[in-house]
Amino acid sequence: MKDEQHKDAATAQKGRTVLMHQSGLGWFSYLALCAVGLIIGLTSLGPSASEGLGTLNKMAFWTAHVIPALILLASTQIALGQVERVSALPGLVQVFLSAIVAALLFAPYAMAVDGLFGGDAALDDKGGSLWLRLAFELGNFIIPLVLFWTLINAPSLLKLESGGSRPSERDQPNPDPQDDLAELWSRIPVRLGRRLVALSAELHYLRVFTTEGDALILFSFGRAVDLLQERNGMQIHRSHWVALDQIDEVVSQDGRVFCLMNGGLALPVSRSYRSALKAARREVV
Repeated sequence: MKDEQHKDAATAQKGRTVLMHQSGLGWFSYLALCAVGLIIGLTSLGPSASEGLGTLNKMAFWTAHVIPALILLASTQIALGQVERVSALPGLVQVFLSAIVAALLFAPYAMAVDGLFGGDAALDDKGGSLWLRLAFELGNFIIPLVLFWTLINAPSLLKLESGGSRPSERDQPNPDPQDDLAELWSRIPVRLGRRLVALSAELHYLRVFTTEGDALILFSFGRAVDLLQERNGMQIHRSHWVALDQIDEVVSQDGRVFCLMNGGLALPVSRSYRSALKAARREVV
């Protein structure tokens, strides 16, 4: 009995240690911090768009712009990442493209918010058609928006790794030219080998964990999960996929369930996936 209690305590401690080691700033938390910083910065600097407004109104004005803009930018980037031709483009090009598309979609909303807060009288002075006014509105913010979105993506872009040269036969003993995972493998650095442990979504980026390490690549999580349907693994969370044969154990901690993977990685299991994970592990055993 004491041995079992000691083992349970060791498992719990292992879980706590791994979770502390793995804890970090997720993409959406990062975007939230960026939003707060932008709102405070724009309120303090008071660009011409909010000129004449009081401090509280300035903050409300920029909040009404920044939060919807970031949500739209992130959503657009994720959506475009699902398009095969777009996902094949370099990371920086994808960021520029998503920012431009989001700016086009954001322009009508921005013009409406400007009008709600009194806006820039110059809009009324321009006269002409609605399309002309939209073009004027778009011209006011598209360059700053693209610049800010690029800066927000910069940390991930700098950490991106490419597959580099074609894997040798030693790295991939039985290469199959018809492998439907060829595109995914081509993005994963050769140094990581080909034994997957887990995949984690970071916006439209993909964190790939193998038995040899991990890397951030430019690939859609949804597409990767679809490609891996026939493999010995499963999705356990909206942002995580695991290889079943790489699970060390499944532990509960403070009402939450985590997969502890070989190598020390810990990933949360969503409630909706817990039964399926339990059944899948039973089949593996």
